[in-house]
Amino acid sequence: MKNAAYNLGVAEAIKSQRNPKCHFSNPYYFDNRPASAAIVTEKKNEFTKNLLKQIDVNSKLAKKKKENQKVLEQLEWLQLKQEIDEQKAELEKHQFEEREMYKKALEYQVSGRVAILRTVHCFLAL
Repeated sequence: MKNAAYNLGVAEAIKSQRNPKCHFSNPYYFDNRPASAAIVTEKKNEFTKNLLKQIDVNSKLAKKKKENQKVLEQLEWLQLKQEIDEQKAELEKHQFEEREMYKKALEYQVSGRVAILRTVHCFLAL
């Protein structure tokens, strides 16, 4: 037991020689330094402001991108509508031309038959 107490005393003496305790007699070394809480609060406020700015910028960019996408979709829709209208007009024109050609063909056939019928009628009348 005496040995243990002696060893403990020697260990404490060696430890105190390695790290001598500093005792500042004057507590005014950090006199002009602001309180730590004020520094932390200021940094947090600055960080919060920066984050809010980033959020605002990102939301504005997202809104603008969405508006641009909407405009592009509307333009694409209008272009498709115009193409469909053009195709429809072309189809109607083609159908009209086909009807006119069919009408002329029928008129030719009818006029030819009328001429044949007149000839036959005149021939029979004799």
